[in-house]
Amino acid sequence: MAHRAPAPTGFYDNALSRAEAELVAAARQVSGLDQEIAVLRLKLRSLLADQPDQLDRVAQLVDLLIRAVTTRYRFTTDQQSSMLDALADVLGSVSGALGPTLETLLRRPQQP
Repeated sequence: MAHRAPAPTGFYDNALSRAEAELVAAARQVSGLDQEIAVLRLKLRSLLADQPDQLDRVAQLVDLLIRAVTTRYRFTTDQQSSMLDALADVLGSVSGALGPTLETLLRRPQQP
């Protein structure tokens, strides 16, 4: 059983180990979404390299990344759509290794 953090000061603190409580304290010092976006990009890269057949997980990570970037830069709906299309094009260019299903999964239906 993990050691619990001493003297809870926050709502979740009593559910955290000592190491987790220290990490939370460090995480509170981070502002913005830049580090989260970087981590999502690294995780996506690793997933594509190590488990390219995990299309559902790839699509989930891409969705999270798009949401984080959209929030970070507050894109309009048209800009979001353009970014998704560009990302689908990039991923589609490596579809030989990943299979054509990935591009289909990420491609939004065309607007009339």
